[in-house]
Formats: sequence, structure tokens, C-alpha cells
Amino acid sequence: MKTSIGTDLLKAKEILEDNDIIGLPTETVYGLAVNGLNDEAIVKLYNLKQRPFSKPITLQTSSIKKVFELVDEFPEKALLLANAFWPGPLTLLLPKKNKISNVLTAGKKNVGIRIPNHQLTLELLDLLNFPLAVPSANIYGSISATNSKNIIHQFGNKIKYILDGGDSSKGIESTIIGFENKQTIIHRLGAISKEEIEKVIQSKAIIKDVPHQKNQLITNTPLIVVNDKKKLYELPSKKDGIIHFNTKSNTTVPIQNQLWLSNSSDLNEAAKNLYDTIFILDKKDLKAIYILSFPDQNIGKNLNHIINKLHPII
Repeated sequence: MKTSIGTDLLKAKEILEDNDIIGLPTETVYGLAVNGLNDEAIVKLYNLKQRPFSKPITLQTSSIKKVFELVDEFPEKALLLANAFWPGPLTLLLPKKNKISNVLTAGKKNVGIRIPNHQLTLELLDLLNFPLAVPSANIYGSISATNSKNIIHQFGNKIKYILDGGDSSKGIESTIIGFENKQTIIHRLGAISKEEIEKVIQSKAIIKDVPHQKNQLITNTPLIVVNDKKKLYELPSKKDGIIHFNTKSNTTVPIQNQLWLSNSSDLNEAAKNLYDTIFILDKKDLKAIYILSFPDQNIGKNLNHIINKLHPII
């Protein structure tokens, strides 16, 4: 089977209705999608990703009205956040209705739901009479794909069809929010900052230390976070690679092994380019890839949270 890539919504719909898997774009990262109400399709998705069945998968749909059909409760602060950020890079953990499978939620009472901000995927969701189960398009633990070619790089021709919507505009995963004892809990830092969340709910949000998010991301090349940019200028090996935020080039490392996330010091642009830049350098057979930590503010805090899973840190 050779993977097809295109923008044929009816073809994507047909594959999903046959309980098979497609790749699709969102503004955060690309996802792998199946019928979110069909256990057979969900199991197929877990197996393709090599994802442990103990790790829940989120649902995507196209309207808040449809979300109400999937959950038993929609807390006031959750609704505030939904109205502020949907469609967008926000996943809400809400009490699920019985029709939502325990296979999808790994036996948990809450289901993660979001409305993605990508026109092509929203149009697809409008065509369907079921929500989609959509984890990120990667082998479990690997870097998430932010374009169709990076899905092919990881999965080869194991997926029938990829709905191609260009490069993801955010480039990192959604922020995951839950609610416990009237407190707002951030379960994963992503494309929305803690400060943005707190501005909407007019109260503090708590960042929960989730053990599985400390897992090191899997790449072919060791990835090393650098907290002092002077260390980038001490790298002796011509087989090293560097991912810069906005610094000048390193004179000892070949220029083709150095990539910049943002020449204008734009953290959102850096987030958009982060994963694809890692993909590019990871395919160069380098000794190591070094990345400078980001300014510890707003989305920069979220980016540091992500790259700290790449350690070791020097």
C-alpha cells in the first residue's frame, strides 16, 4: 500500500467510516485519526502508534454543541476557556458520557476533547456523524509531525491517506486543562501559556507534575539542551548540529548543520519551527544536536518544558 496525500475530504470520510486510519492537519501538530466511537478502530490506532493502552487518546469535534453530546458536565471555567480558545490549541478534560469507550480513555472517567483550528479538518469533522480519536502523528515517544512528509518519515506507507493542510501553524501540542476540587489544573503545557489561561479564568492555574510527560523523546541523534549560549561556541566537532533561537552562528560547526528557529526573536515562530527543525537535523547522521533554552516567559516556558524532555542539559 502506498500512502496517498491530498485534500479530498470525501476520500478521508470514506476511510474513516471504514474504521481505518488517516493522517490529518491541525494548527498544533498533525494527528492520526479514527472513528472515536469505534473500539476496533481505536485499538488499530494504538497499535500503529505503538502507544501503551494506559495512555488515553483525545477526541476532536467541530463545535461546542457537539462537545455537550459527549460529556456529562461542562464546568463554568471550562466553558470560559472553550469560548476563549476554541477552535484552537486547548484540550479540556471533561467527565465522559457512557458512549465514550473506556479503551479510548484508558479506563478514566474524563475524556480529553478539543476543537482544532484548521479549516480543512473542521470541514471534515462537519461531514462526520462521530467525533475523531486523534493522537499526534508519531510513533509513541517520538517527535510529533508538523507536516505530511514527517508522517511518511515515521510511518512509511502504513497509512492509506493523509489529508494535507500544509505546515502546522503552532508547531507544538495543545495545552491540556482539567478541573479538580474547583481548581484549574494544567496537565500539559502546550501552545497556550499559563498566563493566557489565568487571564481568562481570572484565577490561578496549577501545573500538575505528570510523570509520563518526563519521558525522553526518541530521536536517532542525542539532543542536548544548552542553558548558556557561550557553550555553543565551544563545540569542537564538525559532526555536531545546533538549533538556534536567535543567536549568531557558531564558527566551528558547519553552517549547514546550524538551523534558526526565529531570526526575529519570536517565540511563536520558534514553536512553529521546533519539531520540523529537529526532524531535519536528526536525518543528517550527526554526533549530537544542541539546542539553546528559551527565554523563560509566556510560551517560552512551555517550549523549555518540551525541550527539557530532550536532555541531558548542560
